[in-house]
Amino acid sequence: MNYEGWFEELSRSVKRKSLMFLVGDFVGDFNLSILAKKHDLVVIIIRDHFIERDPKPLGDVRLVDPGYLDSFSGNIDENTVKIYQDSLKSNDMRLFKHLRKLGLVLLRYIHTKSISPTCKEVIMTALKDVTRFIEINDFSFFY
Repeated sequence: MNYEGWFEELSRSVKRKSLMFLVGDFVGDFNLSILAKKHDLVVIIIRDHFIERDPKPLGDVRLVDPGYLDSFSGNIDENTVKIYQDSLKSNDMRLFKHLRKLGLVLLRYIHTKSISPTCKEVIMTALKDVTRFIEINDFSFFY
């Protein structure tokens, strides 16, 4: 997906300075400079507890992407988990440095339910928690 193009289009489409909530897992390289020049941004990282905090070796697996129906078969052993954790940590260090440089607000939400809800339910729960957080803290600098 071309996030840079999407961010540019969003910046062009929204004419007035706005408060924007960007919700995602933010795994990969993202340059939010274009949006941050014009808008106040709150970045909300949503990740699953299993992926973020406690990935486990699963052995032989077959994963299917329901959006594209692509599949991957492989072995997720302890070494694979370690490589994944190191890559995620490196990704987050780059991301946090970028967000700090832009002076953006970052909120992390780790999904912990054992039954996998829909994406919409996870986002709504995260936004409720963010709203509660904003009510508790004085974020008047947004306005």
